[in-house]
Amino acid sequence: MQSPTCDRCGNNVESVSHALFFCKSVQRVCKGTIFYDYVFSSPPSITFHDIAHTIYVNLTKEEVESFLCVAWLIWNNRNRALRRQSQDQTHAIVDLANCFLVEYKSVVSTRNPQACASSTPSATSWTPPDPGRLKLNVDTVVPNDPSNVGFGGVIRNSDGLVVAAVASSYAKGGDISTLEAKSLLLSLRWCVEESFPIHCVETDCKAISDALSHSREDLSSFDDIINQIRATLSLIPGAYVTHVNQTANTFAHKLATWAKGLDEVEIWIGDDPCDLRNFLSA
Repeated sequence: MQSPTCDRCGNNVESVSHALFFCKSVQRVCKGTIFYDYVFSSPPSITFHDIAHTIYVNLTKEEVESFLCVAWLIWNNRNRALRRQSQDQTHAIVDLANCFLVEYKSVVSTRNPQACASSTPSATSWTPPDPGRLKLNVDTVVPNDPSNVGFGGVIRNSDGLVVAAVASSYAKGGDISTLEAKSLLLSLRWCVEESFPIHCVETDCKAISDALSHSREDLSSFDDIINQIRATLSLIPGAYVTHVNQTANTFAHKLATWAKGLDEVEIWIGDDPCDLRNFLSA
């Protein structure tokens, strides 16, 4: 059976990838975009699924969104051409895609308060949670010797009082974002075990809050821990993670600094046998 012919260039292979990228009538659309090289370094026989997968694992969430919008507009133009309808100018498709994304995100942000909150500047000083709520702050301190890392997690109430804390060391090393994520995961699991009804979780590692805000996944150790964090957060109703500046995370930082080299996990709940509150406030 003969393959369908492309009405626009006469090519005998009218595949999805040909219609979207390799047809002569649309090849110039992607020129100048971040994903041009990923598409046209591949043979014309490549499937759209393989192109999309390559772009998904190599580019950022925003770049993937732009790619998908451009592809959708090209496909829409193709359908219009088949129906003999008016079409968007080829050279304007990328700009139209970006305008569509901006408009879409604007509408979504007005309907999603949490999305609006995530775009606001990070807090520069610690603020107490609402009455009846608990806030968890976590941090990681990596000294010159990366095999001697300190983890710290501090829970405070609406009066700013420390109600519980956890500190531990970690001796296996790793990049700073992965270590910060490990510290957060440890603290969250501890909160689940102790049934602490925390509401807000603060970290000064922006990579964590960004990763939790996006659904993109890869096979890295960091992303695996992020998925474990998501799963643990699902066990704490209403809990969410937000980014703060280091100046708003001093209690957790001091505890993590102290935790370097600990032989075992140290936990404080309720009582304060080693004057933890005064130590953190100093």
